[in-house]
Amino acid sequence: MQWVILVLTIAADLGVLCVGYLAYTGKAYATKKGENLATKEDIADITRKVESVRAEYAEKLQTLIHEKAASREATQRHHQLSMAALDKRLEVHQTATNSKQGQRGQQLSILQGV
Repeated sequence: MQWVILVLTIAADLGVLCVGYLAYTGKAYATKKGENLATKEDIADITRKVESVRAEYAEKLQTLIHEKAASREATQRHHQLSMAALDKRLEVHQTATNSKQGQRGQQLSILQGV
């Protein structure tokens, strides 16, 4: 009977040691798990902020690209109109020059005939 009591006492002591060990490691595990969860939440928050800034700058970049393209098109239209005006001025000048040369030729013919 004493052996039974001794075995039961040793078993109870081992049980208390196991429960104490599990409580200690469980607390450490829970603490580490909580830290990891907080880290994941921090990373998720940082990632959302980075993606928000990235999207904002991508939108601004697209706006600038669009504005630059519109400005370039306006400049090209202005250049084309300027060239068309120059071509028209040249045409008018050449017509006037040819007309004056024709009139002088007629006046010279008339004078030579006299």
